[in-house]
Amino acid sequence: MNLKIIISYYSNLSWRAFVKDMLGFKYNYKVIVYNKSKKILPLSSSEIRVLPLENIGRESETYLTHIINNYDNLTDYTLFIQDDVNNHIMDNKKFIELCQEVMDRNEKFFLFPVSWRKGLKPIIRKVHNGHIKLPICPSNDAIFKMCEHLNINLPKVYKTETCAFFICHKHMIRSRSLDFYIKLREWLLTDNRNGYVLEHSWKLVFVDDK
Repeated sequence: MNLKIIISYYSNLSWRAFVKDMLGFKYNYKVIVYNKSKKILPLSSSEIRVLPLENIGRESETYLTHIINNYDNLTDYTLFIQDDVNNHIMDNKKFIELCQEVMDRNEKFFLFPVSWRKGLKPIIRKVHNGHIKLPICPSNDAIFKMCEHLNINLPKVYKTETCAFFICHKHMIRSRSLDFYIKLREWLLTDNRNGYVLEHSWKLVFVDDK
């Protein structure tokens, strides 16, 4: 099995320590840093590829752009993370060990419990009928509207980890069509706040009772 690590970069370089801690990972892996900053990034190893990307749509747009551009050429697993791992990952090595365990068990999708800011505990939120009361979202029923618009199965109640650090098997990604991801990206870019909606909806995108 192999792994592609996708990093959505804008301003924080703490991801370099994370990549350094990946040394010794039992599976083959490579790193793509999608650079939304217009800065020239120093490479920490020859295994890191840096690609420029327009600074739109937060990390969700980065993830979707990678899926769309590599839909027919995905690695076995893809790990999607943001650049500020110092805020979100409490312990790099434990996070990496858990990532390895997910691959060992051949799990199709895993959304990591991570912190919102350094020193805080992971946040788990409960969503009822697509409704969640968050001022950062366009409306309290934004998840419901997204699911209705894109024909995504919506359970009555589900719990979700926040901050969008997850690993996904290629078969789970391809369980939805390329056209679905294109439409999801189009929807995402209709409102700057939709990134926060999708942050709470990745479980619906990749774990669907179709």
